[in-house]
Formats: sequence, C-alpha cells, structure tokens
Amino acid sequence: MKQSKYGMTDLWDPVVRTEICASCHVGDTKKGRVLTHEMYAAGHPPLAGFEAATFSLGMPPHWQTLREKSPAIQKLLHFDPEKSGLEQTRIVLAGNVAGFREAMNLMTSQAHACVESKDQTKPILDIAQFDCAQCHHDLKRKSWRQERGYPTIPGRPEFRAFSMALLPVAMAHAGADETSVQSFQGKLANLYKALSARPFGDPGQLEPLAKDLADWANTLAQKLNHDPVKYDKAAAFDLLKRIAQTPKEEVPDYDTARQLAWSFRVIYEELLSELQASKAPSDETLKTKLVASRDAIAKPLAELEKGLLLKLPFTSEANQTKDYPADKAKRDMLLAEYAKQRQAVYDKFWPDNLLKQADYGPEDFKKAFATIAEALSK
Repeated sequence: MKQSKYGMTDLWDPVVRTEICASCHVGDTKKGRVLTHEMYAAGHPPLAGFEAATFSLGMPPHWQTLREKSPAIQKLLHFDPEKSGLEQTRIVLAGNVAGFREAMNLMTSQAHACVESKDQTKPILDIAQFDCAQCHHDLKRKSWRQERGYPTIPGRPEFRAFSMALLPVAMAHAGADETSVQSFQGKLANLYKALSARPFGDPGQLEPLAKDLADWANTLAQKLNHDPVKYDKAAAFDLLKRIAQTPKEEVPDYDTARQLAWSFRVIYEELLSELQASKAPSDETLKTKLVASRDAIAKPLAELEKGLLLKLPFTSEANQTKDYPADKAKRDMLLAEYAKQRQAVYDKFWPDNLLKQADYGPEDFKKAFATIAEALSK
C-alpha cells in the first residue's frame, strides 16, 4: 500500500482522517498544535466545533468519493458500492467518536504536562481547553444554563462538550448494551468529579481518567468503522431519527447544537441523494417517505442554518472553477486579491459567529428538531 511504501496517510479511513484534521481543529500536543488562551487574547478566533464530514465537504473536496472511483480502484480500496454503505454517514459517526478521542488525548497530554512541570506558574490545563461561555456569557436571572444544570460544581469550568454530542447515538448504532452505556457514564462522571476537585480540574486525577476515556473512544470508533456496524439506507434513516430526538432529551450549548445539526444535515443530504438516484424496488418505501417529508424538513433546517451559522465560509464559492492566467506575475496578483477577499469574509464570519453564540438559546433549536422529528415519524 502507498501509505506504508511512500509515507502517505490513508484519508479514506474516517478515523485516520479525523485524527489528522483534529490535530489542528481540536489540538495535538505531540505535534505542537495547541491553541492557547494567550493566542485568543492576541486575536486568534476561538476554535469552532469540529465535525469531520462537514469540514471535509466544505474544503471543498478536491478528490473523488469512493462511490465516484472506478471499479478497479474501489476493489483496491475494498469498497463495494452495494455493501459498504453510505460513505459520508460513516465519516459522521466514526468521526464524531474519533473527535472525542482526540479531545481526551489532548486533555491527557496537558494534564501530564501539568503533573510533570516544575514551573509552579503552570499548575492547570490551558484555559482554552474549557468552554469559553462558562465565563464569557451574560448574567441573567433566568438562564437556560442554570435550568439545564451543571455536571461539575457550579462555577467550575467544564471542558467543551460538543465532541460528546453524538456519543449516545454512536453507542446505540454500535449495539452497546445497557452495561456498556453505564460503564461510559461512570467514566464520564469520574472525569467531571476531577474537574470539580478544584478550579480547572486536578491534573493528577484528570490524566488517567482522560486516558481511559480516550481508549474507550478508540475502541468504539474502530468498531463503528468496520463490520458488523452497517451504513445502509435503512440504518442512515434510523440515525436521522435518533439525532432528531436528541434535543428533546438534552439541553445543548451552541457548539453542541451545531454538531448535531451538522451531523444530521450530512446524513440527510447523502441519504436523500442516494434514494432519489436509486431504482431498486427495495428502496421505494423509504424513498417515498423521505421525499414526502422533504418540504417539512427544509424549513427547520434552513432556520438552523441561519441561527447557528452552519454554512462554513466559502463552502459554495470554493466549488466555483476559477481561470488563472498563465503569466506568473498576473497569477500571483490575482491570488493575492483572492486572499484579501477571503480574509474579508473571515473577518465578518467570526464576529458574527461569536454574536450568534452570545445570543443563543436552546429553545429555537429544540423546536426546529422537534418539527424534524415529527416529519420523520410520519
């Protein structure tokens, strides 16, 4: 394989792809890619949530999907169009769990550095690893955060929860039994106890607990990435229903709401596209059902996109083919102009995103997904 022969990375593997992407979008101590609170203070925008399939599709793809590959290449990559299932849906599920693994790996490495450090000015994890809105939010007498409650002692900052958004859905899809679910909940409860032990957590307690959760997530991610977990059309539809029900049971923060909406949208668009293209009689019932609910789902999805800024900068524009002049000097001038235009978009997007986060309340999000859940249940 070229991965081992030429040192290339197997980005067809959702878990590997997420690990590579998350080294920047989450952080990787070994590679020296950790965004710090000091960088925020210097002007770097806070890291947004990260959903591997959404961010890959927003680059945009400069590669063929596995379904677009020739039969010969599909055979080399062990991909069977009839049996391997929906590619983007697999990336969503396995990628979300792998993203949580990377978040726990980062916590493990930071906690270890705190324990080993002889510098007494660095006794805690970097503040950037915690939920910014735990401190930076309006003080309101009736707050949705207070009504939701806290997994830690009130006033103790929590780590960013968006990476856990799809874990219950992923565990159910992998066939986890009640004992396995309770085991995970116990591990997570112990982590929150360590975060409550003192402000920003006790590194000595956090290191082994985060490492244990990272190992647990790795096992689940690998299981989701391989058989017997299936990603056929029926399974994708069940995933949509599970995700749509999640806001009914939880009160998500802004980044978690985006994670759920991004994940739902990727699976929904892939499933709808596959069903519309299918001529298989076995798909007719599900095809009729999803097409019939399309209008009822479109409106709340549009509301979610507007309220949560789901569209990443240049997601559509980047797909447009640009003609570059052959002359190097002219080409360099044009590229410099494009860079200025992109920067102007980013300079607007990030303040808008922070304003959306500041104004966020879960009521509209829960209402939109309740409408979607109802449409899928008919």
